Amino acid sequence: MSALATYNPTARIQITFAQDTPAGVFVKADGTISGAGTLAIGVTENAYNSGDVGSIIISETALIKSAGVMAQGDLVMSDASGYGVTAVAGNYANGILLKSAVANEYVEILLKTVKI
Repeated sequence: MSALATYNPTARIQITFAQDTPAGVFVKADGTISGAGTLAIGVTENAYNSGDVGSIIISETALIKSAGVMAQGDLVMSDASGYGVTAVAGNYANGILLKSAVANEYVEILLKTVKI
């Protein structure tokens, strides 16, 4: 993760990961990476292997890896790999981008879930 990126998580929970999962992706309650536009319960802070028990951030801010260019204030949803992209109608947004991002950058989001 970028040495300059900051975040302020206030709550974490532990889950069992059902697949190898990189840091900075949206994850679902069943321990899998969130698919495109799906509901996520949190964001990974570290990478985990399938079967690992580890924590995910569920409240306040987290670092998500961006899959493309996004503008500050954009609603952020998961792409097919769990990375952050600008949310589109008919999907779940799982956060709000706190600064503009380019592809493959770790950026801070405020964790908020809304169906758009």
